[in-house]
Amino acid sequence: MKKSTKHVLKTFPFLKEHIKKERKGDEVLGTLTDEEKVAMKMIWFFEAPDRERFDIHELYGYLSDGQLASALEAINIFFLEDTYLLKEANFNVIRDDEEFLNKTSFATFLTENGVSFSRAKLTMYDKRGVLPEADVVIAGIKYWKKTSCEKYLKTINKNTDI
Repeated sequence: MKKSTKHVLKTFPFLKEHIKKERKGDEVLGTLTDEEKVAMKMIWFFEAPDRERFDIHELYGYLSDGQLASALEAINIFFLEDTYLLKEANFNVIRDDEEFLNKTSFATFLTENGVSFSRAKLTMYDKRGVLPEADVVIAGIKYWKKTSCEKYLKTINKNTDI
């Protein structure tokens, strides 16, 4: 099962039983709501893009804002991780389950984990190019995923020169 399919199934877990079924007309779709139909068609496309088609217009017509954001993230996952058609994404999708830290939070995180860092020190390290590249920049403010901060902490602990 593709990662994009798993993402859709987080919202519509009961659709899992329909993934492997032969697609015969409206047999399966006839039992679903409009939102569920869109999700099912997306899953069928993700699982067999050489045989199935998906009309992106259905996203606009039938999904709520939250569902639309999740569907767009699933499409991103499909092209970036399932097919590798996108070699490098030049945009970010921020998910609710990800935690981002600004410079102050990043410095606090390092200090709480045994490496004394002030915001000023972190800014200086950033200017020198010692910090990892920010995962996202919003309105000129840099943010790092917590996982990026954890990786950086490990490199600091391995390298006592910093």
